[in-house]
Amino acid sequence: MASMRRGLWGTVTALLAAGTVAVGLTGIGTMAAEPGEPVRLQLEEPLPYGITKERVEALTEQDPIRSWEPITVRVTDEWIARPLEEDADYPADVQLSTQLERMPVDMTVPGYDPSTLPAERHNGVVVDPEVFPDEDEDTGSPRDRPSIQLLQAFERNRDMGHSAASVVAMARTAGELSYSGLPREPLLWIGLTGAMGALTLGAGLLWARAVRAVSELRRRFRLARARVARVVLDLEALEVSVLALPEDRRPSGSAQEWNHFSGRALFLLQREEELESGLRRPTPRTVSAVDRYADAADRLAEDAAALAGTAEVRGGFAGAGDVLDRVASALVAPAERTLARLGQAPRQDRPGQPGHQRVDAAAADLRDAVDRLLSLLEEVRGTPGEDTSSWVGRWISAEARIGQCALELTRALDAGPDAEGRNELRRALLPDRGVAGTARVREGIGLPPTPAEASLLRVQEVLLLARAAAGEPLHALVAEAGTARGDQVSPSVSAQTRPTAAAVPGAVPGSAGIPKAGRFRFRKGTRMAGALAAVLLAGAAAAPLAAQATAEPDWYLEGDQEVGEVSVDGAELLPASDVELTAEEIRRRVDPELTESFDVTVAVRRAEDYLDRSPEDTASEYSRRVTLDSALEGSEKLIGEFPELADEATGELEPNAVIIPLMVWQGGRGGVMPALTGHVYEGTESWLGGYSFERTSAPLWDADDPGLMASAVAHEIEDVARGIQSNRTYEADLEFLPLWAVLTASGSVMFLALGGILEALAGTALGLRGHGRTGRALRAARGGLEQLMLGRDERELSAVAILGAGPAGSAQEAGQRLYESALVTAWREAEALGSLPLGAQRRPDTVRRAEALRDRVEDLARQDEDVHRRAERFLRDSR
Repeated sequence: MASMRRGLWGTVTALLAAGTVAVGLTGIGTMAAEPGEPVRLQLEEPLPYGITKERVEALTEQDPIRSWEPITVRVTDEWIARPLEEDADYPADVQLSTQLERMPVDMTVPGYDPSTLPAERHNGVVVDPEVFPDEDEDTGSPRDRPSIQLLQAFERNRDMGHSAASVVAMARTAGELSYSGLPREPLLWIGLTGAMGALTLGAGLLWARAVRAVSELRRRFRLARARVARVVLDLEALEVSVLALPEDRRPSGSAQEWNHFSGRALFLLQREEELESGLRRPTPRTVSAVDRYADAADRLAEDAAALAGTAEVRGGFAGAGDVLDRVASALVAPAERTLARLGQAPRQDRPGQPGHQRVDAAAADLRDAVDRLLSLLEEVRGTPGEDTSSWVGRWISAEARIGQCALELTRALDAGPDAEGRNELRRALLPDRGVAGTARVREGIGLPPTPAEASLLRVQEVLLLARAAAGEPLHALVAEAGTARGDQVSPSVSAQTRPTAAAVPGAVPGSAGIPKAGRFRFRKGTRMAGALAAVLLAGAAAAPLAAQATAEPDWYLEGDQEVGEVSVDGAELLPASDVELTAEEIRRRVDPELTESFDVTVAVRRAEDYLDRSPEDTASEYSRRVTLDSALEGSEKLIGEFPELADEATGELEPNAVIIPLMVWQGGRGGVMPALTGHVYEGTESWLGGYSFERTSAPLWDADDPGLMASAVAHEIEDVARGIQSNRTYEADLEFLPLWAVLTASGSVMFLALGGILEALAGTALGLRGHGRTGRALRAARGGLEQLMLGRDERELSAVAILGAGPAGSAQEAGQRLYESALVTAWREAEALGSLPLGAQRRPDTVRRAEALRDRVEDLARQDEDVHRRAERFLRDSR
């Protein structure tokens, strides 16, 4: 049994708890970590685009460059290439060439093969694969290689008009890409920590169950040991009682039976130490041993009571009458309950037959048969020590008569409405043939193990039919009969006077998820469906989360800011038109959902003063190719024309400044060029800036259309806003599929743990409900017992003085004695149940005992009412 592995589950729980803490702290440390290693820049001046050491130092003093690993960045205006040898030494971890064009193929570099240079050269950036392992991995896209990402960081900033900031941004990106630790994905760590926590909780629940199972096992052992101890302590007295009988009164084989009994008692006594030692670290074998020991202890106690009872009856000892009362009560009690129930059943004639007359006649016969057995009981009690052979035959005959009368009453009740339903009720009860623990006593005094003519079964049948006739739902009675059928465990000694062995409707073991062990469990099908639902639900919930975590920045603007101040410089250079290009017209066309507000200067300039046509330019109606050199020099010149927008120390545009060039060619055609911004491109997923081919392509639109120009400017402003919105974002450390798989697995574990918690809570709720049911049943039983105790004298007067007048007196006295004995037993049972701890009161078996006690008290009350009713009828008929 896994539930016995308390130490194992305790260890697993502790390890999982430690693992949960470790994973959580690792995740927190990973997400909170910041790069702390320096990045060393090697600038080989002179460098183009205004890149100088002074400007670089001015930028890094304001915001130092940090890396996850110590790296060196070399910036040169010379051509560079990657060595062909795998183990070659690199002069720097990152090398950047500011050259705009590839090295010509006919040039030679010492140590390199000229024929392979175009294929081996990496567009101006070479990285050391030992520092950047992803460089040599087959990622499927060159864009994912660190060298390409670093080159993009430099070129995009360079093309937006940055000088030293383009080098700093590239170095900062290199520092970020040098990270080689655990994935920095919050959802991953939340999922892993949650999954570990859920596993810890699940293991903790199993550990708690194991602890409870061990505690229950030890409790069962203590109770069984106490029963064995009571038998062993009374062994000598019992031996005297059994062996002191005269030879002619001893049952055959009594000496051998005693030797076997005493040997069993001593054997169980010797087993105690071994079992107690095994309970320190119980195993499944220990559980089986304790179960066998407890069963053997029950049988030993039952056999001890049977031997004592046999000796008392055969020897005429003081307790003989009580033993005979128990034997008789097994059959008399359900018969009395049947007659009391019939007294409350509605009477109505049925078509074609007398109806209630037949039932009344059969009930009267059953009443006479019960009185006959009670009279015999009183007679035998009055002659203690008499040889049992003198009355055993008459006892058997009296029991058989009760069975015959019960059968006739059953037939009378079956003739009524819903006969089919009552037949179903009878069929449900057929397998229950127990004799309430009196079989051994009966054999000892010479009676058959079960009453003749199946009398007990017939009385049980007619009792259920009488309850149905009194109005109880058939489905509840069938369920109760099924409970009795399913429970083949014989009740303990004297169980016929205790309500613990009675069945309770709605408390069938195994139904509603409660097995005989008493713990709530979801059914197997429910568990499998729940596990499948947990996986599907976790997968469905993980998909959007993983997609959002790994998605590229959104193209759509998601802010609520408007563009800042807009100004147009050089509008007079535009061709004459009826409508002027104004700031208001531009602002009107800009989307008011920018994530950050910035100021825009539209610089209208003659294209020939800032751009040189490319020699490779072909005639095109819509655009004109220009050289990249001239485009970059033109951007630097244009920024210099607005000193108020630039930082004096670094020469960079202020972060809030944007210049949009509008170049007009001779002839009145032109268009908007890519913006120059103070924002610096950072990250690998940013939309900020454009590619170099965009800056070398000058549009040719009708510049005399202010509306078209305003729309083009507004579109460029929105492109800048998209870039700012997506800036400083890097490629996710995990792709969608592995992140989704991890989140699905962790979510499934958490959902399954939630199911375990719900199962435990359901068990607790049922336990609390059981405690409430136990309390309500006990209150009802005690209230009924108090009323019956107060009216006991009045009942005795009705039963003995009135109904017992004449020859029936002995039977009524015996019936009154059995009734009072049942009252006392019920009171003791109520006290025993009330003294149980709260945990024990929540167990299903305790609930069944309490509700059975309540039902037994209600039956006693019906018997009391039946006695009063018959006494009143007797007095009325006597007048």
